[in-house]
Amino acid sequence: MNTRLQSGAILLWILMMLAVIGALSFAMTRQTGMAANTVESNADTALALYLAEAGLNHARWQNEKSGCAAHGDVVLTTIPNLGTYRAVVTNNGNGNGNGDDNGNGNGNGNGKGNGNGNGNGNGNGNGNGNGSGNGNGNGNGKKKNNSGKTIDIQAVGTTVAGASYTVSKNGVIMHDTTNPQRVQFGPGKGAGDIWLSADFPAQTMSNATYLELSQNRSNALLQFGLGSIPINSRVTKATLAATEFFAGTGGAGQISAHTVSTSWNANEASWKNATNKQLWAIAGGDYDSANLAVVNSTGSGVYNWDITQVVDGWVNNALPNYGVLLKPDGPLSGARFNSLENSNSPSTPVLTVEYMAPCP
Repeated sequence: MNTRLQSGAILLWILMMLAVIGALSFAMTRQTGMAANTVESNADTALALYLAEAGLNHARWQNEKSGCAAHGDVVLTTIPNLGTYRAVVTNNGNGNGNGDDNGNGNGNGNGKGNGNGNGNGNGNGNGNGNGSGNGNGNGNGKKKNNSGKTIDIQAVGTTVAGASYTVSKNGVIMHDTTNPQRVQFGPGKGAGDIWLSADFPAQTMSNATYLELSQNRSNALLQFGLGSIPINSRVTKATLAATEFFAGTGGAGQISAHTVSTSWNANEASWKNATNKQLWAIAGGDYDSANLAVVNSTGSGVYNWDITQVVDGWVNNALPNYGVLLKPDGPLSGARFNSLENSNSPSTPVLTVEYMAPCP
């Protein structure tokens, strides 16, 4: 093969390689572009969802600030450089529900559909009611009443790029934000406390005028009945206050509040037992390991634990109300707090709850 033919063959091979490389480059560029477009499209859809949720929250806020009066739509609202949202609101009227101590419930509604009631107490029950509107009612077996106005919301979010997303939420309970409520719970019906001692594992400290806390040796249980707060209320603040009158011998330390996870009886509980017929799963009381709140005990004085989240769950039957457990996490030994049974003290434990009731 002469030199010219050899050069031509080499040139052809180079051109073929360049063609293959070009084709691969085009395919990779196209695939990358398609992936980028997919990511961009997904991001735009997610943004439309966020805009729709903003419209939903705007509608709820706008209607609640009216003080349970008229309900209205959210007009087209623009968020610069992002997009718009709007919301349509339908007023459903109200529903009522009751539960009795046997766990029987009933409900009724007026507006456009049905009302339902549920009762949960020592037993379980369900009830139904019919009306010309949508209504929802619940009873918890402790004779709580619910009278709550509800609305349906449909919100649409649209991005500047044109993506759109619709979010609907029905039966949204309206709260009277113009009339916040505040109530305190102390000694009385539905309230009880006790301290549990590892040194006296089978002994019930039911009538003690104090609650004693020692690291790994003694814990305290407290429970309050919340029946005066209407179900479906929105709890905005709940604070447990207890007064330490004797610092003990261990010095300063932390005291954490936990949600109790097992039913107990204030007249029967001990380090070993929740009731006369039931042992604790773990001696010293069954509780959620996550801290609700922690305080630093440095001696005598009033200490406050913020337990808003769990109280909201108790009020709305999302959680069973077994009360809270106070547990020392530091070198506390023999620290004493006034108990609910200390009738001679003005500083017994108090649970203060701030809430907004459902619109009537």
